[in-house]
Amino acid sequence: MFNISLRKIFNMRYCAGFFFIMVLFLPTVLWAGTPYFYGTTNKNPLSYQLGEEIIFSVHLLEDGQELCGKVLKWQCYGDDGYKKEGEIVSDQNPLTIKATLTQPGFVHLKVNAFEPDGTALPILPFQGSAGADWQSMKNVEEPDDFDSFWNQQKERLNNVPMQAELVPVDVPEDQDHLYYDVKINCVGAPVSGYYRKPKNAQPKSLPIRIAFIGYNYHSAFLPVWGNNALAVDPTVPLSWAEDSDRLKDGLIFNINAHGYENGKSAEYYEKFAQGPGKNYGFIKEENENRETSYFLGILLRAIRLLQWLKEQPEWDGQTIVVAGGSQGGFQALAAAGLDSEVSECYAFIPWLCNLGGHEEQGYFPSSFCPEYTKALRYFDAANHAKRIQGKVMIVSGLGDFVCPPGSQAILYNCISSPKKIEFRQGMQHPEEMANAEVFFFSKDWSIP
Repeated sequence: MFNISLRKIFNMRYCAGFFFIMVLFLPTVLWAGTPYFYGTTNKNPLSYQLGEEIIFSVHLLEDGQELCGKVLKWQCYGDDGYKKEGEIVSDQNPLTIKATLTQPGFVHLKVNAFEPDGTALPILPFQGSAGADWQSMKNVEEPDDFDSFWNQQKERLNNVPMQAELVPVDVPEDQDHLYYDVKINCVGAPVSGYYRKPKNAQPKSLPIRIAFIGYNYHSAFLPVWGNNALAVDPTVPLSWAEDSDRLKDGLIFNINAHGYENGKSAEYYEKFAQGPGKNYGFIKEENENRETSYFLGILLRAIRLLQWLKEQPEWDGQTIVVAGGSQGGFQALAAAGLDSEVSECYAFIPWLCNLGGHEEQGYFPSSFCPEYTKALRYFDAANHAKRIQGKVMIVSGLGDFVCPPGSQAILYNCISSPKKIEFRQGMQHPEEMANAEVFFFSKDWSIP
């Protein structure tokens, strides 16, 4: 297990990019003699009714046995305003916390462990939750002119000539595909990323696969198959659901979020992070106006990329798959909502769902989210998800306080097309509890 706090992760420049990707898909390892938390509820955590008692059982374990004599400090919060906290000394029995909900939503629990002298144990805290009547949760009301605003943005794009620059990239270990560093004209900064396609591909023969990546300041990744990274390897998000070999020889594109150069030095990206891209997406003055929000440029580049890929003669005219985690999940969902030809969307712990849920509905707040403004509703992934025509799969953590489970439940509730969601107990953003229980819900879901 990676013993790194959530706050430290988000203070790292590559928090939701390369670092996020590499941590995300490494298996949980429990070294002998290393304490760790394991938590459950007394029934399926997504099956409670309003007013029903929710019981959490949290074990502090070492080598599979209860670790005694440590101080456990806990905080419990409900979407209905419930708050309680306390501490105990661990013994042979698990920590038991009971709560109820009086309105549709989730109860969230966090437990930290300390030595008797107050020194924190260097382990991942337990974070988990349970929901009651969550399938009736609704999102913040969307703007009346949501569709007209985005139609206007598409018109702006259509007035920009479709011009692309493709610079070949040598990948000696792969002689079966062509790789390019691509720039495509767009409103503002260009689309910028790496593109791969098979050599000698026939017209109308290949699916499109776009990989979006998390909150980051780095280059796009070369989409070399088998890297075991969400932003690079198309097998990863699709392996949640289906056999992904059908996309292995597709038209694969990995886009960077900012439209800057790919493959540059660390200093190049650090200069951007400390300059024009500093705290991107979090500047309230920009987010007061939908026209100046940083997220507008991010989504315009997603739309333009789809436009360009659909013009490629090798596209089969049917299959467009978008996928990503965290910010990449937000981009994938928005892209699928803004382009009805997207056939499949895979979103792992997607960010920016039900913006304003805390301020306007009292729901549990995100620990990493821009300060709410009404203009941000135009970029809310839940609002875009209402418009998705293709199938959608979501993976969410019941211990994810960056993308709280209530926001993920609302996202799922907003989707009317075939859909599936997987909730993992104890999974944070993205650290995962060992042996976590997994719970699925779906509607009209089927294998392609």
